[in-house]
Amino acid sequence: MDELIDRPSYEPESSSHDEPGPTPKLSALQRLIKAFYAPGEVFSDIRVKPTWLVVLLVTLITVFAAVYGAMSHVDMEATIRANAENTGREMSEEQLDQAMKFMDSTWFKFLQPAAGSIFYVAGIALLAVVFFLALKLAGSETTYSRILSSTAHSYWPPTLASCILGAIVMSRSGTITGIEAQSLVKSNVGAFLSPETPGWILTAARSFDIFNIWIISLTVMGLSITGGVSRKATIVVVVATWLAYLTIKVVWAALFG
Repeated sequence: MDELIDRPSYEPESSSHDEPGPTPKLSALQRLIKAFYAPGEVFSDIRVKPTWLVVLLVTLITVFAAVYGAMSHVDMEATIRANAENTGREMSEEQLDQAMKFMDSTWFKFLQPAAGSIFYVAGIALLAVVFFLALKLAGSETTYSRILSSTAHSYWPPTLASCILGAIVMSRSGTITGIEAQSLVKSNVGAFLSPETPGWILTAARSFDIFNIWIISLTVMGLSITGGVSRKATIVVVVATWLAYLTIKVVWAALFG
């Protein structure tokens, strides 16, 4: 009886606390810099805490600046005439004058690089959705935020490098047409083909680019770390996605030029 009285009616709560989880070691700026020479460290840090706003904003500004600067080296009139000739359309002098007034307008010179940079960043976000869903099917338990951060940081180094290289080459080339600008940097197979090559072949050839290979390599590394799946599964996801996108581009070029 005394034992029943003396025994407490509840167990005392443990005073121990959960140990804090790992904390990120790199700031958003440090991730941008180290993505060039220590991407594995960046992706490991992203797995702890993803960040994507800064890298996407810097990428947008970089692409905008590159396109805006390139437009000053493009002969718009020659480009319009070349495009009309390649598509088999005939343009009157009046139509050409109207097109030139449109392209020479201040708002168009801002709109084109703005639209290009926005679509580029939106494409990265959409691609991250595809990767996220594919990795989920592969058994990953990661979050979209991690995949978006990983994908954005995979695109960042090749994007900056290609923009800088393009700006250097274009500044030394004088005035060129928009068609010539596509083959100005000899970083892809298509740059070595004749302009007379069918459009769908050029589209496929231009996709085999040094910078695309760089992006794919970084993406595989990043998703395997932040997605928590095997490198083999990540390669299948990334390569299959790239081939599907390439097929769509080639078919579109074959049908619509």
